[in-house]
Amino acid sequence: MLVLFTLFFIYNCKCTKSMTAALGCSIALIFISIEASPTPVPQSKSYDELLDTLRALETNRKSLLKKAVEEAANQKCNGTSKFLEIIEIADEVLVSIRDYFEAGKLMLDLNKGKLSIYQPDVIAPTPTTLHVKNYDELLESLRVLETDRKALIRGVIEKVENSKSNLTSIFLKIAEETDDLLVKIRNYFDAGKLLFDVEKGKSKPAGDFYPRTQILQIGDYLQNKMIQVAANLKTLEAQMEDLATNEVAMMRPVINILNKSDQALIPITRKFVNEMGLTDT
Repeated sequence: MLVLFTLFFIYNCKCTKSMTAALGCSIALIFISIEASPTPVPQSKSYDELLDTLRALETNRKSLLKKAVEEAANQKCNGTSKFLEIIEIADEVLVSIRDYFEAGKLMLDLNKGKLSIYQPDVIAPTPTTLHVKNYDELLESLRVLETDRKALIRGVIEKVENSKSNLTSIFLKIAEETDDLLVKIRNYFDAGKLLFDVEKGKSKPAGDFYPRTQILQIGDYLQNKMIQVAANLKTLEAQMEDLATNEVAMMRPVINILNKSDQALIPITRKFVNEMGLTDT
């Protein structure tokens, strides 16, 4: 379908050969990237090797897309801009999928004992990062998400208070438990900020410094909480299949913001382990 869509646009606008070639290459890489996503794969390659393949494809794909966008701007080919917007959305989806597998690598390596949560550079920076937020900015993003998440969940609970079924009651209970887990994870990162600021001389340890940072001494605390969040999200997705159509429409935003909160843990975990590595030196 995407190929036919492409041919339609190329036929209806006077694209140059270079423009056509750039579009063709971009689309081909989209298909290759999808093929490289979670489908049956040869057993000869390890998880890390397959993940490296996704990273390499992503770099090449973005380079070709950038060239296609620049060429379209120069040629002013009618209809091509909207087509490229769709291609860029597909690219963003593929980046999100790759981020998901990056998180999977972290969890797999932790479970296999290949690294510690305190080991620096647990997740290697990806070549597609446009703006690298610092630890404080990422932590503030978690706080903002937390405020929005709690307001949304509270709003849904109030909306279905008089009409919720047993299934929605169970769903919302798990959603609240997941929110509580995410709050505990944010508190963990708050303790990290407190430690890092003292280590860097930005602040002096207050009387509650040691009680508040004691949580950082629990080696598997963050790992366990993240695993519990992932398990709850999987349960919530499964329960969506048993809900009525009108209930699904109300509960979907809850899952969406929980997933968004879960994804926000990836970059701050990366920063956290890097900062912990600096405090140990």
